[in-house]
Amino acid sequence: MTEEQESEHPDKAGSRAGNTGPAQGSKSPVDAEVQERVVYRRKPRRGLIFVKIFVFAMMAASLGLLTWWVATHPIKMRIGKGTRVLAVKPAKLDFGQVEAGRRLTDKVAIKNRTRDEVEIQFIEFTNDSFRLKEKVRAVKLPPRGQVELTVVYEPNCGGLNQGEMRVRLRNQSSPELVVDLRGEALLPRLVLSPTSLAFGEVKTTAGSRLPLKLRNLGTELLKVTAVSVRGQGFALVKPFTPGTIRPNSVCTIEVAFVPAKQGASAGLLMIASNDPSEPEMIVLLSGSYGTAAKKEREKAQAMALLAQAKQELNTAYTYLSYRSTNRLLMIQRHQMGKNALNRAWPKYERANQMLRAIDPSLEDTEFYRDDEGHFGRRPQGN
Repeated sequence: MTEEQESEHPDKAGSRAGNTGPAQGSKSPVDAEVQERVVYRRKPRRGLIFVKIFVFAMMAASLGLLTWWVATHPIKMRIGKGTRVLAVKPAKLDFGQVEAGRRLTDKVAIKNRTRDEVEIQFIEFTNDSFRLKEKVRAVKLPPRGQVELTVVYEPNCGGLNQGEMRVRLRNQSSPELVVDLRGEALLPRLVLSPTSLAFGEVKTTAGSRLPLKLRNLGTELLKVTAVSVRGQGFALVKPFTPGTIRPNSVCTIEVAFVPAKQGASAGLLMIASNDPSEPEMIVLLSGSYGTAAKKEREKAQAMALLAQAKQELNTAYTYLSYRSTNRLLMIQRHQMGKNALNRAWPKYERANQMLRAIDPSLEDTEFYRDDEGHFGRRPQGN
């Protein structure tokens, strides 16, 4: 190799002499750049540290302020559509079967779900067989508070009874919550067949007999406590003894008509039982003997029908005049009076119509009922 070639490649010459690195005391450009970066990274960033401390302090202050605000300003729950302010447990009461003359009670708990005080203004029932044990007008519930109410089931009619307990808050037109109520009343029900006994014209003094069936269509034992007969010539074939009739069973009694004189006769058969709807039922009795005139027979029938109607109207008047501090009991008595009035008034009008046809002076005017449905009794002597 020539000297020119060796001068063109100084690195090769140095490598041959065994000098593999840079000269002592000198730095390569790469090492200088790496060292400069390391020195730059180790410089403390004091401004960034202060920013972090400031941010953490603001977060802690905000969290403390939020905690204080929540503790001193409770969140109010709006009372509006779709928001239930009250909760009830249980939501349904099933009393099962109840015997006649008995009552069952159960409890419901009503809770205020909000953090505000609410007031229950009305608690009403859609069925008279259900009521509250104690009269409640208005109940104020504190935040998250609750009240326990006792519901009474005392059936006034047989069979299945269903209804609702509706709870309404102040300034609300619709119920806030509804509790379903259910119960089955095991009550007796007396049904007579036929409802009247007409013996017609008896040609001999031996008289005639007719059967009367007493059927229990209820779900509880029917207790027949008394059977009595009023009217000349009418009597029971066998003396009556108090007894019971099972549900869907029949008992038959016989009534005899033995005329004591010629002419038409009328009477009443009265049956007393534990049927709550009709504690006393009346059966009209009629018959004639000999050559009684048709007009006399019609008069006797009209007078018997009038006596039956007046007795039922007296019962209706007693129920409708009932007054008590127990509002539910008073409503129940008034309803029984209305039912008795609706049954007896057509009989009363029919009897008076028959009496007016015979003799206008025989018309009975003790009771009255105007066009608006007002019912009453006139003073005696007027």
